[in-house]
Amino acid sequence: MAILESHRCAQVTEGLVTATGPQRKEALQEWGDWLSREWSWDLFVTLTHDQSEQALGRGTRTVVGWKASADRWDRFMDLAVVPKVKAKEGLVSPYWVRGREPNPWRKGTHFHALIGGVGEINRRELWEWWFRDQGYGLARILPYEPSKGAAHYLTKYVVKELGDVAFSSDLGLHRRVNK
Repeated sequence: MAILESHRCAQVTEGLVTATGPQRKEALQEWGDWLSREWSWDLFVTLTHDQSEQALGRGTRTVVGWKASADRWDRFMDLAVVPKVKAKEGLVSPYWVRGREPNPWRKGTHFHALIGGVGEINRRELWEWWFRDQGYGLARILPYEPSKGAAHYLTKYVVKELGDVAFSSDLGLHRRVNK
């Protein structure tokens, strides 16, 4: 958050950044540049949450909300990503930044995330875990290509009032030494 605390065009209030007009564009650019410059990313991930009765069960819940979606993200990282990384020699723990927002076309939320520290992980296995094995929803897991702008795309959540951005607790430990 230090980058934005000193930024004249963005205001940090309880973890929420608010900006409008040219200030919004400048804040997005700053965040995207910062994410691209400071970390090496391996994956750009989009994960949705199926809202069907079958996926949600027979309880009273009718939508995957903020808490349930956060729990699903944690399970994805802890049960699908981390074990695959630990099985590879020479890799450290994965690190990530993710944005979450409500779906514009239906109830529920979805994630976009950047994940680093996973190397050449089997993306199909991650997709199968989310989509087929857990039945959570759609999963799009792509190699990170800096020129395609995923870091900047993800930053839209920084200035959205109904979205949020979260970072892995160890993200700071994985900053590039030579930028």
